[in-house]
Amino acid sequence: MVSAQSFRWRDLVASTLLAACDRPVAPVPHERPVDASIAAADRTPPRMGDAAVADRAPNAATPRPSLALFVVGGADLVRPGSTLGLRLERQMVGDAQTHDVTGAAAFRVQPPYRGEIDRGGNFHAIATGRVEIIAALGGEEVRILVEVSTDLPAGLASIPVLQVSDGRVAHSVRFEAQPDGTISIDIQTERRSLRLRGRRTGNAFPITVSVREQTSPAPSEPRDGSVSPAPATGRIVLDRWAARRLDGHAVLRLADGPFLARFTMLLDDPAPLLTHITR
Repeated sequence: MVSAQSFRWRDLVASTLLAACDRPVAPVPHERPVDASIAAADRTPPRMGDAAVADRAPNAATPRPSLALFVVGGADLVRPGSTLGLRLERQMVGDAQTHDVTGAAAFRVQPPYRGEIDRGGNFHAIATGRVEIIAALGGEEVRILVEVSTDLPAGLASIPVLQVSDGRVAHSVRFEAQPDGTISIDIQTERRSLRLRGRRTGNAFPITVSVREQTSPAPSEPRDGSVSPAPATGRIVLDRWAARRLDGHAVLRLADGPFLARFTMLLDDPAPLLTHITR
């Protein structure tokens, strides 16, 4: 038999538990959710003096100059004893003009016994073999490779060779002939790059090819409202081939006027130019 005292003790415990359940729960301190896209290093509190870094725009980095080094008129193959002019150009981000900074550059040759560069920026080829020419300016370096060799057609100090008519400095020229008659030529000059392509019909020198500039597809509406210049058109004439030497010229119409280029390339096998094209 349960005593009245036991009932009173049970009622006291029940009332105590009920009061505890009705008591408001203490709020948990709010913790800011972690953004998984932020790296641990980005969540590191800034140090003294770093306040300006936090306010910097993402693209506010100081633009760095872009350097381009080349042999004037183009050259991949150079005869020992020849002298070729070098040119170093710089173009800042947002600047449409290139600037000749050859006189301010420091040059060196690796390995040094295969060539040297004078104060005027001229490379003097000495010994056969591959040469790396390095130009340094403002903490940046740019390099090109040149092969010093005796394996050149007679009368040439270097190859390929490019000359242009509009006063621009000639950089380089590349030529390619396909068995199907397709002819491609890339001409690089100061502030001008041409990618020309056409298809020959003849197979006897001189060979004339009507060409058109290959351009990237332009947006339907230019952002600045300007009209893209018309692509260059004209013809390439392959004048002659003899003893691995291909001579030719290009007569073009550019948006700003006529353009004439003469070039000499090394072509071991002229067969891609001499095969008959069936239409």
